[in-house]
Amino acid sequence: MKKLIIGLVMLLTVVTLACLPAGQAGAAVPENISFQGRASGVTPGEVQMIFKLYDAATGDAPLWTENQTAAVDASGIFNVLLGSVNPFSSSNLSFDSQYYLETTVNGAVLSPRQPLTAAPYALTAKSLPGVTVSNGNVGIGTTEPGGKLHVDMDGAGTTWEVVFKDGNVGIGTTEPTAKL
Repeated sequence: MKKLIIGLVMLLTVVTLACLPAGQAGAAVPENISFQGRASGVTPGEVQMIFKLYDAATGDAPLWTENQTAAVDASGIFNVLLGSVNPFSSSNLSFDSQYYLETTVNGAVLSPRQPLTAAPYALTAKSLPGVTVSNGNVGIGTTEPGGKLHVDMDGAGTTWEVVFKDGNVGIGTTEPTAKL
């Protein structure tokens, strides 16, 4: 019974947050990556930079590209927010595999490409107890989610799929007719 109540609370929280207008569920998660580098032999001041993400350390076509003007200090240090000019969401990057960053400074490509690494707290999302992410679906209490949000309430196979359609939410139906 305790698991059922906890599951229902989790489900209602997810559904409630999904139904709130933008801004009411809290601030949106920034979709930028803070990147700092050092470009030696560059005159301090504003420098033209191109950033590209690849899924290979060498070769291949870029999956995402962004041009920025960055301030470089006397030591060659620069800081940029990747994704602030060209959002990652425009490129369909899923960030579920290894990516490599290539940086071009004033027309010169810096080598080698740098592998992107995870922030320590982001690694927690891969191992939330009782939560499975598979093929774009999320399962709570199941390791094989059958829909965008699939909830196994009691561990015995009693499942509900939550459906969001046309601004409505359905639990146990594929054609919801109400907000909740």
